[in-house]
Amino acid sequence: MRPRKRGKLMTICECHRQIYCHLIDSGYSEDDEEIALLKKAYDIGKKMSTRLRQYKYNYDRGWYEKNKLAGPQINENMAKRDRKTG
Repeated sequence: MRPRKRGKLMTICECHRQIYCHLIDSGYSEDDEEIALLKKAYDIGKKMSTRLRQYKYNYDRGWYEKNKLAGPQINENMAKRDRKTG
């Protein structure tokens, strides 16, 4: 796993991405139950982040539905990219 700078806070999605990369590096495949659960947790974290942003800025329900899974999805390409930059 890539080290983080001391004192820098991580988002839940950053934490999920690091766990995912560690599992892929450890020999887990996309078909393993642990990876499926991690992907589900990642999506839940994204929805939670979007919901909190909706409340903070008083956005409507349509905004939430459009943006609840915005941003990159967790996948093996992400793990490959992070190994190159990590």
